[in-house]
Amino acid sequence: MGLKLTTAASLLIGLGLLVGAGTPKKNTAWTHRFEYLTLEEAKNVARNRINIPPASTRQDVLGWQPFNFPNGDPYREVAKSRGNASTYDQKLFSNLSHELDYPNNAAFYNVEMLAPTNTALKWYCRMGNLGTLKVHTAKVVGITGPHNYYPNEVRQYPIEHAFYCETVYGAEFTNSLFEDLGGHGIYIAYRPNQFQQYPPSNKPFDRKPFYSVKGVSLIDTEQDASRGSHSITFFDPGSGEFPGTIIVEDTCIINGWDFERYQGTNERFDISNNPNRVRSCGPMVVTNYEEFPEEGWPTELLVLRSCVWWQVKAKHSMGDLRNIQEVLIEDCFFRAEDHMQPYINLGGKKDDPRFKAPERVVIRNCKSDGVTLRIWRNENDFDLIDLNTVGTEFIWTP
Repeated sequence: MGLKLTTAASLLIGLGLLVGAGTPKKNTAWTHRFEYLTLEEAKNVARNRINIPPASTRQDVLGWQPFNFPNGDPYREVAKSRGNASTYDQKLFSNLSHELDYPNNAAFYNVEMLAPTNTALKWYCRMGNLGTLKVHTAKVVGITGPHNYYPNEVRQYPIEHAFYCETVYGAEFTNSLFEDLGGHGIYIAYRPNQFQQYPPSNKPFDRKPFYSVKGVSLIDTEQDASRGSHSITFFDPGSGEFPGTIIVEDTCIINGWDFERYQGTNERFDISNNPNRVRSCGPMVVTNYEEFPEEGWPTELLVLRSCVWWQVKAKHSMGDLRNIQEVLIEDCFFRAEDHMQPYINLGGKKDDPRFKAPERVVIRNCKSDGVTLRIWRNENDFDLIDLNTVGTEFIWTP
């Protein structure tokens, strides 16, 4: 394994004449204040910064008719809270259109997931064949009471994923809170071909997709061992001909459950020093399963700006971000607390030559507590980069 350990300071000196060190800036990022908070304080700040209007502005509605518009739907707007009834089977929102040439669009505005009472509920929103998904001001919270709330149930979380959707043009999330979930808060996939037992659920790309996550907080997600992976997931977010852009801004991902479990089981234990148990999974993944272009990039730009990633006692990495042409990480705070894999993996992938290193990585005014950026040049070699760049800018190129 090739390894090159560097710090931002030393590389700034070595590369300054070639790429420019940038103009130092004041450390004014609000995200850096998280350094002085406890875990519970950080969760409260992340939770309370989301502005959810009072319940009086919404109407609770029981019942839902799936939509199926063969010629596409400009936008199906949902602006009401969802009530909960024992008659629901796995999903609250779903679409049934299989006319892939005419994808539906969906927009969720000012919606709130009420406290679950249905133990069969798995998804808040499970949609395929979407053009664009827009979510503005959504609150989806699983069980907030004592854990083991349903002690006789095998799966103890009545909701796994908040938004699990397959899109072709992109997705936008703003001002939303996803908390206490068994699985992902945001899961966006592109599936133009059969996936496992499921038929294709997207038409092929015909334009560059765009994805935005802005002003979102994800707290204590991924608690179910069968579903736990990363709080935010992008699978195949573009192709060589139509590469995607992903912007994640003003977003907090803080995971440190109030219990422990083993990586593959759901039995819960009190918090301890047992090194084999975990209290969180991973913050974010961007990767490819089907789109491995010989030329071009499936993702041309990833921006992480004003983000907080805080993970406690995890075996998942602090992030897996693959096959991206250019990356900007700015004004962010990263903390790995009692962590077994305190790395953000960027670029290639170990033992897989289909993935490749980025062409350019810019790190600007970030603060890190125990998290290192690991840029994979290929399937065997990587550089370790210090993310602490307060008041400076660091540029990496192969």
